[in-house]
Amino acid sequence: MKKKLLTAVMSVVLIIGSATTSFAGQWKQEGAAWKYQNNNGSYATGWNWIDEKSYFFEINGKMLANTTTPDGYSVNADGAWVINGVVQTQNTSEPAMDNIGDYDPQYPLKGYMESWFVTSPVTGTTAWKSDPDNFVYEANNHSKYAFDLVVQNRDPLSLNYFGGIELAAIAKLTNYQTTGLDPDQEKLERLTTELRNFLNSFDWRNASDYEKAVQIAKRITKADYLDREGTQYPYSCLVEGKANCNGYAWAARLLATCVGLPIEELGSVSHTYPVFLVDGVWLSYEPTSKDNYFTVAKVYTPAFYLAGEPQLTPLGEYCKATGYEIPTLESVEAMFPDVRRGIIYGEQAPFIHFEQTNN
Repeated sequence: MKKKLLTAVMSVVLIIGSATTSFAGQWKQEGAAWKYQNNNGSYATGWNWIDEKSYFFEINGKMLANTTTPDGYSVNADGAWVINGVVQTQNTSEPAMDNIGDYDPQYPLKGYMESWFVTSPVTGTTAWKSDPDNFVYEANNHSKYAFDLVVQNRDPLSLNYFGGIELAAIAKLTNYQTTGLDPDQEKLERLTTELRNFLNSFDWRNASDYEKAVQIAKRITKADYLDREGTQYPYSCLVEGKANCNGYAWAARLLATCVGLPIEELGSVSHTYPVFLVDGVWLSYEPTSKDNYFTVAKVYTPAFYLAGEPQLTPLGEYCKATGYEIPTLESVEAMFPDVRRGIIYGEQAPFIHFEQTNN
């Protein structure tokens, strides 16, 4: 059972926030180490709520104590999660969206996005919580460890992480410290303004997944397609109004993360496009042609590289590991408004239309 740390939409926000709950298990000591055996005989790994306290267990089942966990949290000598020395309990640390305070147009992410930030135990600077470079975990490759946690917690939003000017802009909109972040201040202000304007342009805190995806699609396609060096960044898309496929996809990633909508990218070495998780269905969007519709994403399509065998994208690997099944045409037609049938790759497919405006 997953603990929702921020909101139903953001149930995938934090690793601790997605900790599983253990029932009818028992503590076991092995030498100086403690483990927790579940009622099915397996040993707890990752974050687990036990008797209303949260504990972190390594892959071998050993509980961490009196240290910082690989994802940047503190645990006391008993292994319990603490903030500023105070033990966090399950029934007191679940603020809902309705309880995060009044909306502040100047800092629209305040009260909502703070939990994404951490002081990196590696660099000591402000960092994004799911960035693999923050993890201190000697037994595993950091990227694999981070991905395994995403899969374990069914947490696709944590596939995303930010640095540089994008991280600084999110921090500014959260009124959060930007320790160690030193981007070009003029560019930072311009990107922050564009993000603020987007967040203030609709009621994203109460919007549906579909409404969020539509707003993001409309915003990124205000930029004109231009494939040249420098147009592959969110800044070029959102501020300068020019973007290649990466510029559109990365701008969509930035906007979607701010509003709590899981997003990834699909494509190949020569072209990428964003895909949104809308009401449990991964939907593709093609911004380079300024489409006014989504299609169901072919999440298992491999990304082809210049060398070596074709490999699945991170999204494909995530969907494979979590057992995601591409929905049928009929089920999609029942879920979304204005669905029309068309042909994609020689097969009948749903096109989910929306009104497109580019002012």
